Amino acid sequence: MKETPMRKTRKAAGLSISELARRTGIKLSTVHRLDYGGGEGFAIATKKKIADYFGVNVLDLFPEELGNLHRAQMFARIEEPEPARKAKGAKR
Repeated sequence: MKETPMRKTRKAAGLSISELARRTGIKLSTVHRLDYGGGEGFAIATKKKIADYFGVNVLDLFPEELGNLHRAQMFARIEEPEPARKAKGAKR
């Protein structure tokens, strides 16, 4: 069975899947799937909640999110209104 970064972190903390689910308020089935490497299709907010619990970055537990993060950042820059872009470059 593949040792995912999330599983390694959870085990190092001495937590069972069910205990992590209880402590984070995330459904047991969701934590189970994430722990076993089935992270596709889950909201980044769910993954962030787990990362925040362990005090680490989302990418430490879910490195596959790197591509999604880059796409989100690119989209945010594209969608940023013109006045906001000008204000960022203005000298104060």
